[in-house]
Amino acid sequence: MEFDEDRNFKIQKYASNRSSFNVFICRWCLDVYGCDKKGNMYFWNGVILTSVFICCRVVTMPWYWYRVYDVYGTAAYIRTGNIKYVLFISCAVLDVLNLLWSYKLLRGVHKTLKLKTDANKNITVQKAE
Repeated sequence: MEFDEDRNFKIQKYASNRSSFNVFICRWCLDVYGCDKKGNMYFWNGVILTSVFICCRVVTMPWYWYRVYDVYGTAAYIRTGNIKYVLFISCAVLDVLNLLWSYKLLRGVHKTLKLKTDANKNITVQKAE
């Protein structure tokens, strides 16, 4: 197994995440067109954005680090010299940031779901009266 394969895997991981960027651009378009921020379009856009972000960035982390572990100590790994430390540290920092962002995205979806269910309960109570 070559060290280049692992680096390419990380590059492919971030390149595949362009889909969550496109969902974010869709959110910006909703804002420009004046859609209601409490509407269904914003809600579903947020759910899709969170799902794609987590699938592309967080779910692939264990596989990447397994591959790094698998390559560790091989001749290809040793040949990289000191650059291996830069690659390791930068990937670790980016993965921590991705975990932080996914936590914030999930917290936002949870908050929105809670607001939606509270609003539905209030509508049901008003109809019953």
